[in-house]
Amino acid sequence: MIYFYHGTDIDKARKKAHELIDSLLKKKPDASFFKIDSETFDIARIQEYTGSQGLFASKYIVFLDRLSEKKETKEDFIDLLKDISESENIFIILEGKLDKATSGKIEKKSEKFIHFPLEEVEEKPVYNAFALADAVGKRNKKEAWMLYRKAIDAGEAPEALHGMIFWKIKTII
Repeated sequence: MIYFYHGTDIDKARKKAHELIDSLLKKKPDASFFKIDSETFDIARIQEYTGSQGLFASKYIVFLDRLSEKKETKEDFIDLLKDISESENIFIILEGKLDKATSGKIEKKSEKFIHFPLEEVEEKPVYNAFALADAVGKRNKKEAWMLYRKAIDAGEAPEALHGMIFWKIKTII
């Protein structure tokens, strides 16, 4: 049985994977828990976990943490995917951003899969204090007023704006 969590928002995916692990360990406190990452990956260990069972609990809980980071690990992992999906043990796979082919292969074999895309944060436009001074220098009242209001709405201190306008007027004189 495979639970597959992946996406660009790795922190959120990791949090959900650990919530699942915690809930499984609460339900089955006698179950053996194993964690394997790309550094500790060994084909023999994975094959052992797919085919064997625990002494006191009937299932293992195996957490596979970002095995696709290394190319050779990724290829070996994909080759073992069929055995992992047919296993009675519970495998929780956490991956970052994957290509379509790899994620598709894992999703087909998974009991449950969740994708965590990174939500794009809309950037606020950066306020340019000198644009207000330039508008005053050009004697463009409408543009100066609009830039002044944008600055106030953005939280700029009125004292700073006053200093900028005063500086520009001194430069004009």
